[in-house]
Amino acid sequence: YEERYGDYLAAISIPHNQPGYRWSASCHASFWTMAGIEQMCDVVNWGYGTNAGKGAIQLKWDWHRETKAPGGICVMTFLYFLAEQVALRNVTEIGEDGLTIDHNIRVSENRLPIEFRVVPAKHPKYKGAMKELRWINGIPHGWHEKRQERIGFAALHFNSSAKALMEDWRTP
Repeated sequence: YEERYGDYLAAISIPHNQPGYRWSASCHASFWTMAGIEQMCDVVNWGYGTNAGKGAIQLKWDWHRETKAPGGICVMTFLYFLAEQVALRNVTEIGEDGLTIDHNIRVSENRLPIEFRVVPAKHPKYKGAMKELRWINGIPHGWHEKRQERIGFAALHFNSSAKALMEDWRTP
């Protein structure tokens, strides 16, 4: 942690593309300092305990209802608020070691839109897309569309229905 994230209160997954009121970040593979946890608690208290926070939440909720966009109000909203207020490290950035952390196995987006190649998953219990992956030296790698090279994933995020794919991607 110290080597890669030591100058930050926390390191979370924050997609760059935040259209409308997406306002979403994730802690599925995150690193925290005590000061970062305390700051997160302050953000939650701000969100539910102040008129400004309640107003921001209401704006987001209204946007989701009106546009029927997926999402809503959850911990991912408050992580986004935290990232807007303090310097956090984004774990989806590609490190000097050539590794990143997957934001969502089901989509091309990691930190940037259309970042990794996706293919139809070949699994009887999952009928969606997933990042195209292959094992290289014991690490799953995906094809980075912008860099035109394979990038390693230190962690994969199998959320929602993609959990069915987990069995296929255990460390060999």
